Amino acid sequence: MALQFVFGNSGCGKTHYIQEQMIKRSSVSPNKNFLVIVPEQFTMQTQRKLVELHPGHSILNIDVLSFARLAYRVFDELGNFSCQVLEDTGKNLILRRVAEERADALTVLRKNMARMGYIGEVKSLLSELAQYNISPSQLAETIEQLPQGSFAYKLSDILTMYEGFLDALSGRFVTAGGFGTAFGGGGRIADFTGQRDCVRRVYRIYANPKRSDPKADGDCGDDLCDGDN
Repeated sequence: MALQFVFGNSGCGKTHYIQEQMIKRSSVSPNKNFLVIVPEQFTMQTQRKLVELHPGHSILNIDVLSFARLAYRVFDELGNFSCQVLEDTGKNLILRRVAEERADALTVLRKNMARMGYIGEVKSLLSELAQYNISPSQLAETIEQLPQGSFAYKLSDILTMYEGFLDALSGRFVTAGGFGTAFGGGGRIADFTGQRDCVRRVYRIYANPKRSDPKADGDCGDDLCDGDN
């Protein structure tokens, strides 16, 4: 079966229809695995709903995964991921070390790095830059176009921290939000999903500008996608 999209207004029953279809297919093909991909905050809710709808009140061959858990599953089964995943605490520790190592290169922000909570603010800003695929070179080009002043100096310090942070991550760590690039394209996830039916519950994130390459998902077998109009 080819890729299918289920469109409709909010509340018209798209999700319920897809859940029923997944239950029906999983009952007909008990030896086949089915994946339901939902945002992180909806995993337990979706599992509970599927169990309630299933005639046997069990979903033995249906896995409900978030995008992050899907990444973990792919890397676990394919065995081609050796980097350590960094959470917020790890990011803060690395940024603290970068601030100490590059203190001489910092200007405006150097005196603020020792303030309580300031590293966390820098971490949040760098995470946003990475999520929106803003590279250090792009940031450097922007700084060159700015007039000399405190804002340009602050951005220069942010660039210094950004470059140091990426250098520290290189080949050793990956952030929780960096799994997309860690896939290295659609081939790896396609290897994982090729023998599975996959359904993705898509909210308005399908238009998120953070996605730089919509084709990077790879093929997902018999794929049902639900998108709100």
